[in-house]
Amino acid sequence: MRKLKFWSVRIKRFVIKIFIVILSVIFLFKLIKVQKINIEKEKELENITKKVEEKNLENAYLQKKIEDGIDEEYLENYARENLGMTRVNERVIVDVPNN
Repeated sequence: MRKLKFWSVRIKRFVIKIFIVILSVIFLFKLIKVQKINIEKEKELENITKKVEEKNLENAYLQKKIEDGIDEEYLENYARENLGMTRVNERVIVDVPNN
């Protein structure tokens, strides 16, 4: 009886040790997985931060243009190219290709 109880205690200890080792291995794999995800997210954050900085620079440039006012040459080019407008008494010559 005493010998059986001794083996029973040893088996319990062995099972507990195996259980702890298995949990440790599972924890280690989860930790590695979380670390990989963390690295990916840090790279993604870095890329997004760069894009935000670029957009902020672009916004600052556009804001400066707005504050400085739009110059006459820009308005004239925009009216000619996008609106089809011309100056008073200006002749427009259209080149028609020969067929």
